[in-house]
Amino acid sequence: LAAKITASINAVKAKAPSAKILMTGYCMPMSAESDDSACGSPAAFGVLGDAIKIAADADSAVTLVDSTAACGGSKTAWGQSGYFQDAIHLNNRGYCKVFTQAAVQTALGCESATYDCETVSCDIEGWRGTAAAKRPSK
Repeated sequence: LAAKITASINAVKAKAPSAKILMTGYCMPMSAESDDSACGSPAAFGVLGDAIKIAADADSAVTLVDSTAACGGSKTAWGQSGYFQDAIHLNNRGYCKVFTQAAVQTALGCESATYDCETVSCDIEGWRGTAAAKRPSK
């Protein structure tokens, strides 16, 4: 898995040789995606985070911010449901938690700010089931 991630990093660098790459990893999901999922436990899902770390650590152009705990989970516990639109996909609050981490903000060159992700709407514009997704196209 780390080799595939490394190949993706190298593909980005081939198209943009001077680019700095920020990888945030993933929040620990709120549950397994299905009963027969290969990532049926937090420990099993952690293998993905480990592979991302191996690939990121091997390349000085990559900054990795470990987001495993950003949505309330850990390597031994699932994330909190309020940050997900389904078992594994973040909602707006989840994205807020990931991208407002101090290390992410620093890597992006953002000025210091305070964020309250708990007040953010959970809806993602255009996501199926939201009002925006149901609007007729123009």
